[in-house]
Amino acid sequence: MKNTLILMSKNQDETFNMDTGLYTTPGWTLSEKKLSNLIGSKVALTTRSNERSYLGGTIVGFIPAERTSSRKRFDVVFKPESKFVNNKVTRSVEFNGNPVQYL
Repeated sequence: MKNTLILMSKNQDETFNMDTGLYTTPGWTLSEKKLSNLIGSKVALTTRSNERSYLGGTIVGFIPAERTSSRKRFDVVFKPESKFVNNKVTRSVEFNGNPVQYL
């Protein structure tokens, strides 16, 4: 079973491409080993720990982001699905300084 990627985005700064119908989130520090396994998985975006998601969908790809630190970052590209709006995360997610979690 594939993981659901949970991203905590306080700024809600993802972009929507009207031509493709896809959202792109700005750079996240994600394991390159996990990236290929996440294609086709679900992603849910939330603003804080233990909050309902405000957006989400199916991951269709990743784009290398501009480096803002010594760690490599990736933009997450996903097809939105309405069932991820106001969706309750199925377990208590404590981010502890890391805005990326897997369920």
